[in-house]
Amino acid sequence: MPALECRHCGAPLPEAAASGPVTCPYCQTVNEPTAAIPRPKVPPPGLSPKDQKEAFKEAIKEEIEQRFLQGRPGQGPQVRVQIPAVQVGPRKAGGCLASLKSCLTTCGCLTVLLGGALVYGFLKEPGTVVRGFKQTLGGGLAPADLRGLQDRAPVTLKVAPPPEGWSAFDPGRDLPWLLAQARAWAPDARLRSLQVIRVRPDGTVDLLGDRAAVVGAEFDSALARDRSLNTHAQSHAQINTGLAFRLARGKLEARLEWGGSSRSGRPDCAALPLKAIFEHLKAAKRLPASPLFSGTLIDDPSRGWVWALQSVATADPMPRVRAEDGALIR
Repeated sequence: MPALECRHCGAPLPEAAASGPVTCPYCQTVNEPTAAIPRPKVPPPGLSPKDQKEAFKEAIKEEIEQRFLQGRPGQGPQVRVQIPAVQVGPRKAGGCLASLKSCLTTCGCLTVLLGGALVYGFLKEPGTVVRGFKQTLGGGLAPADLRGLQDRAPVTLKVAPPPEGWSAFDPGRDLPWLLAQARAWAPDARLRSLQVIRVRPDGTVDLLGDRAAVVGAEFDSALARDRSLNTHAQSHAQINTGLAFRLARGKLEARLEWGGSSRSGRPDCAALPLKAIFEHLKAAKRLPASPLFSGTLIDDPSRGWVWALQSVATADPMPRVRAEDGALIR
């Protein structure tokens, strides 16, 4: 019998899960028979391509028989569809049509379709399923879904664009928008750091047209850490200690951080638009002639939130600038 998984955390379940409700020993989720997820057998390594093909065929055949032909507790009657004989056309197409007719007549239309779905489950591109969630092409998760996410892989968030759009993202001006997304994960989320690559002299980043432009942000939350201790302690060796965002190519990706260091009580960041920071640098004649810059916004315990900026075209040093008021730090 195929291994059964918890529908919430993916932990293995005993065979009894196929015949009645079973409580997961890791996350305490009650799994009904129809909610337990069968894991099809995978051929062992080291087989020749021909043997691997035969092993896959046998695994799919066994899965179809167990799921749809023999039936399982809680399922309704099985459906078989007989296909009447048809006149096969020219020889060139006859082989495929005859094989399809034979398969449909022998196995039933529904069985063949479900068998195809099982094959798709073997071969689909990895990364499209996140434990507990499914992402569809062009879709994504809502920011609030991050509260229950238990995976380390990055996920795309379904969010409205920043106020001024993706093509003119200002990390200082649009920081409240970023915080709003993070606080859907945890209401007390605080910025830990912010990085920007390929920002223009007007303080904006083209996150749509410039395919190399990236904005990254990291957040801490005491509430998320405590929540993780309560809900993930039995299924994870580590706890959720932070959240990381990556903005690029008109998308916002999020990734939970597990087991790292986390600092609570970090002050809120009151930052001027980055455009104003560049204007202060220009007025002080400390802005190099460069088409693009990179920088990091960090929390300096003695000076508050500070921008550390650097030209990507020259090696000219630039002073640090306090994000709150644009004051240059000598």
